Amino acid sequence: MKEETQKPMLLKEAEASKILGVSYPYLKVLRRKGLIRYCKVGTAIRYRYIDLQKFVQNSLVEAETA
Repeated sequence: MKEETQKPMLLKEAEASKILGVSYPYLKVLRRKGLIRYCKVGTAIRYRYIDLQKFVQNSLVEAETA
């Protein structure tokens, strides 16, 4: 089985903030600024694991060489 199929399809905000290692309020900032994708299920905000991975990948900074 692929790793993605073992993860829940949609993660709650608390789960997403824990995976990213950021606070819940900062996760909300990322969402409001459009820096991380999310979906709404009714009134609930949910995140896909793949979108959390993409956010991390897009946030990587190259190391500076002296």
